[in-house]
Amino acid sequence: MNGNNITIVGQKAQQTKGAGCKRNQPLTPADFQSNNQSQAIVPLNNNQKVAIVTGSSSGIGFETALALARASFRTFATMRNLAKGEPLLQIAKKENLALFTRQLDVDKDQSVATAVKEIQEEAQRIDVLVNNAGYWLVGAIEELSMQELRNQFETNFFEAVRLIKAVLPVMRKQKSGAIVNITSMWGRVAIPFDPAYHATKFALEGL
Repeated sequence: MNGNNITIVGQKAQQTKGAGCKRNQPLTPADFQSNNQSQAIVPLNNNQKVAIVTGSSSGIGFETALALARASFRTFATMRNLAKGEPLLQIAKKENLALFTRQLDVDKDQSVATAVKEIQEEAQRIDVLVNNAGYWLVGAIEELSMQELRNQFETNFFEAVRLIKAVLPVMRKQKSGAIVNITSMWGRVAIPFDPAYHATKFALEGL
């Protein structure tokens, strides 16, 4: 993003101000830090870096939320069903992590706006957004309904757009931040019977 220290980091690409696009670079802890290194990470104070992770009830989102919390980020793990966040909260309590769950339906504009607003008001900053929520829809294109295709794009692609639009004003104001979109190798190559999933991942790679 020109004019700010806002980094958008993909699973395979990283773009920073004044630099070209670097492909096939693995993510490192440094990718999640703002360029302002004068602010130390101190638990539960205004200088602690804050992360939001979508789709945190299982899989990549679950592990990412834990990894960020263990790296001293104040982490908000979001999901539709908060009951599924109990395992995360149990680990957070055992390890004394600054990890919290928040209800968020990535398919709904108001849910996204409300969750991001509440997190920003509580934490006073947002430093990292990890767009992870998604699912895999299998079926030949002629067998999938238009609604099924729309639903796949709502969750796999437009969720990222919604969250990016919600957090960017905060990151621009604080002049730092990182956005990570979890994509897939299936956003580069395609196989039969997965056209909807591939289309969403190709779209996310181009975002």
